[in-house]
Amino acid sequence: MRDATDLLKPIEAWANRHWPVLRVYGYMLALAITFGGAALAAYDTLFTATPAAVCGLLAIYLIRLYTRSIPATQRLIDRLHPEPDGPAKPDEIPGWAVGVHVLIGLALSTTVMALEDTHTNAAMELFIAWAVGRNLLDLFWRKRDGTTLFGTAYDAFDKWLDAKAARHRPLLTVLGTALCFVLLFGGVAVHAYESGFAEAAAGKCGAQCLALPGYKYLAAAMCGAAAIVFVKLHARLTSEAQRVTADPFKFVRPEPPSTKVPFWVVALHVLIGLVLFGTMAVLGQEQTPVRVVINLRDYGTLALILGWWIGGRGVLGFFWAKLPRGGGYTRART
Repeated sequence: MRDATDLLKPIEAWANRHWPVLRVYGYMLALAITFGGAALAAYDTLFTATPAAVCGLLAIYLIRLYTRSIPATQRLIDRLHPEPDGPAKPDEIPGWAVGVHVLIGLALSTTVMALEDTHTNAAMELFIAWAVGRNLLDLFWRKRDGTTLFGTAYDAFDKWLDAKAARHRPLLTVLGTALCFVLLFGGVAVHAYESGFAEAAAGKCGAQCLALPGYKYLAAAMCGAAAIVFVKLHARLTSEAQRVTADPFKFVRPEPPSTKVPFWVVALHVLIGLVLFGTMAVLGQEQTPVRVVINLRDYGTLALILGWWIGGRGVLGFFWAKLPRGGGYTRART
């Protein structure tokens, strides 16, 4: 029968090979638990969903701020009680800092219990979040060489992710482009349906459109398809404007056309989205002649961000790269 240590050796060897990536996952889990615990504690006391999420982010920020204050406090302690053999700036977090962190968590949990006048889940959730936040001290701690575990772990994870993505770059590019099309189509369609614009547009069409089964869904789908056509037209017009106006005056020698969308084109796309979504919201709602209120409702803002700004940006880049701009230009060498 094999010894337990022999069974653990393959697992230990595998963990050593993938330790940089596993460490990133561990820190991501610590961030998630700290955020979730603090947000749940806030939600169980007085706050709604959005302020509770802000409280979760605030907890992470406070831990980061506390970590940044440790070196200054340590310098003050060294000045008052110098230790000749101690390093000027240790790579390890001082023990007193960990103890103070735990005491802060106990104080916060006790405060929540005192405010509620009873033992509640909020106090336990907050303490668990703060206790797991102990790992964030190591994450944000700056060593003597100026590096942090957060930066080191992120670089290692980024290299590992790039190596994985390089093997499937063509497939990931196709999937990413397809996802952008889906986001643009779905975002505009959802906003058109929820804002009432699809129903209003079908009503303008007449009784024959209202008689169709599921006419609201059909009108919303047509709005999503029209958005893709509009982004394609936007890419063509701005590409021609870039080729005719800016390129000949700024550059002089032809070179292969650039596939990168200029900043002004992206900025114009963002502004068009704001105007378009606001106009759809106004036209889809019953408005009085005196007062016009733009209300994107529950999913309008999410559809604008995910659908038009993120998905639409990817669709814009897809069409821009395929347009025959006649070649870009490069600066003349002197």
